[in-house]
Amino acid sequence: MDYRKWEKVTPIFDTGESMQCDKLLNEINFYDGKCKFFTNTNKNIADLLDYIDLTNYNIEKLKDIPQLFEEVLKKYQDYTDMPNERIKKLSEGLKYRISTIM
Repeated sequence: MDYRKWEKVTPIFDTGESMQCDKLLNEINFYDGKCKFFTNTNKNIADLLDYIDLTNYNIEKLKDIPQLFEEVLKKYQDYTDMPNERIKKLSEGLKYRISTIM
């Protein structure tokens, strides 16, 4: 007997608010956002790149991530009850954020 079945989706804990989970659809802003960076709760997201050395990574591999992200969100949409508009906005925001480091 297989006891594995979906009960409900549990959020990943301690991921911060990178995908703006606490925002309403019309409040989501990936273009001019602030974030929490350790104790600084009003850090400009673009400034975070100053803390990351990306020279040893193949950033080009990230270009397909937004599409895969959107596909996963849609796949589990029945469990998360996330509307299409939010999924699209999150995918577009992720695509923009990735484009800022390429």
